[in-house]
Amino acid sequence: MKKMKVYGVIIFRICVTFAAKGDKCFSPAICLKNEQVTPSWIQVRPIEQCHWSVSKGNISLQNENSRMNKTIEELQLTIQLHETKMEKMKVEFGEILEKFNASMLLLQKYHSDCDVYYSGMCFKIPLNKLPTKKNFNLTHAVEFCKKIGWKLASVYSVDHYNLIASYVRTKISSSMSWTMIWLGMTWDSNAETMHLSNGELAPELPWRETNSSKNMGWDKIGMLVKLDENAIQGIVTVQSDNMRHGALCEK
Repeated sequence: MKKMKVYGVIIFRICVTFAAKGDKCFSPAICLKNEQVTPSWIQVRPIEQCHWSVSKGNISLQNENSRMNKTIEELQLTIQLHETKMEKMKVEFGEILEKFNASMLLLQKYHSDCDVYYSGMCFKIPLNKLPTKKNFNLTHAVEFCKKIGWKLASVYSVDHYNLIASYVRTKISSSMSWTMIWLGMTWDSNAETMHLSNGELAPELPWRETNSSKNMGWDKIGMLVKLDENAIQGIVTVQSDNMRHGALCEK
């Protein structure tokens, strides 16, 4: 009996000290999951299931637990960082959503009476069709827009000009191929600069190619629009008492 006990201890030490990957060790000599106290010839496990120390030849449970605790702490820190980022993203998304909702409300506000929407402003000609007779001078044009609580419009870019031109074509009477409308802009013939209704310098816009009125001292601005997009048309200078077909209004 005494020899057998010594033999068992020898086997245990050999298993722990020399076991390599793919070898088997006696359960529970160096295996964590076991219920027996002494080595067994019956229960064997692959070395991959065993936790042991090659240098000391014994089970390093304390080191393993330390590593696991450190890993858990790192995971918890990572989770906290992600939660912080998520909270920040949630706040930023909320701000974006608030701005989007505000923009949608603004669009809804203009939708019912806005024919052309551009850069936060609304534009329209409050007529089903423009008249065939020129019966609008500048005073008439200003009052025409005031009646609906708007003002005589400016054109703010080439893109905006193209939008307005396309819109005005839908207002041309079926018996007409062109129309001339008032804008709220002005022309400085000395400086050769065009200005918005608020006095600010206007962008470069498409002028009517044959427009000789730029040098005639006329300081008001109109817009010639034709059904044929390729025909000669564009911005023109006019006088206050000139008669035009209508006016573009802005809000």
